[in-house]
Amino acid sequence: MSRVRQKIRETEINSEGVDEANKSRAVLLGGLLLIVLLGIGLMIFLGMGGGRATAPTGVYEGVAINGRVLGNPDAPLLIRDFSDFNCPHCRSAAVGLTPEIIKTYVVSGQARLEFIPVAVLENSEVPATASLCAEDQGQFWIYQEKLFDRQGQERFDIEQLIKYADELGLDAQTFRDCMLSGKHASTLNANNQEFHRVGASGTPTFIVGDELVAGAVPFAEIQQVIEKELNP
Repeated sequence: MSRVRQKIRETEINSEGVDEANKSRAVLLGGLLLIVLLGIGLMIFLGMGGGRATAPTGVYEGVAINGRVLGNPDAPLLIRDFSDFNCPHCRSAAVGLTPEIIKTYVVSGQARLEFIPVAVLENSEVPATASLCAEDQGQFWIYQEKLFDRQGQERFDIEQLIKYADELGLDAQTFRDCMLSGKHASTLNANNQEFHRVGASGTPTFIVGDELVAGAVPFAEIQQVIEKELNP
């Protein structure tokens, strides 16, 4: 009889050991599942723009950025780009001409490039203001890139522009407050006045040193002007 009890007891002990092992495995699997779910949630959060603002990449990578100015502050030549975010020719320049200027002259430290948003065309005040609000958060260049990328595909109303800011990782509420505050009205007005003062009549207009270059010209054409200004 004692042998039977002993056998039963051994069986109970073995069963308890199996239960404990199963519990340990369950806890381990539960922990791993939680880590996976947290990782997925983090990726979704960042993908929706809830993380840090996007760092400049591509043509801007490694280039000093100071607000709307690209390049070494001590570069000998200043190139100013007066552009309107509703202007198709400005988009052409932003996609083709401007990257060539940056790669050839800004990266090398020979020139710095200042983007001056203006509102020349109808309904351009809102996207121009949005770009200045993006500048407040240190993200002017990626935001202007977004505007030109979406030009003609979506209406640039306030809600859409706030959506872009959120997608790029900017603080959406701060951006909204900026858009509605009118804080950049004087800056935009000054930009428009400077546009006319330099003798510009259309966009884009580049001021290379003291020389005016009108339109989205071929790179070779503006390169001649840049070289002349660098080597008088």
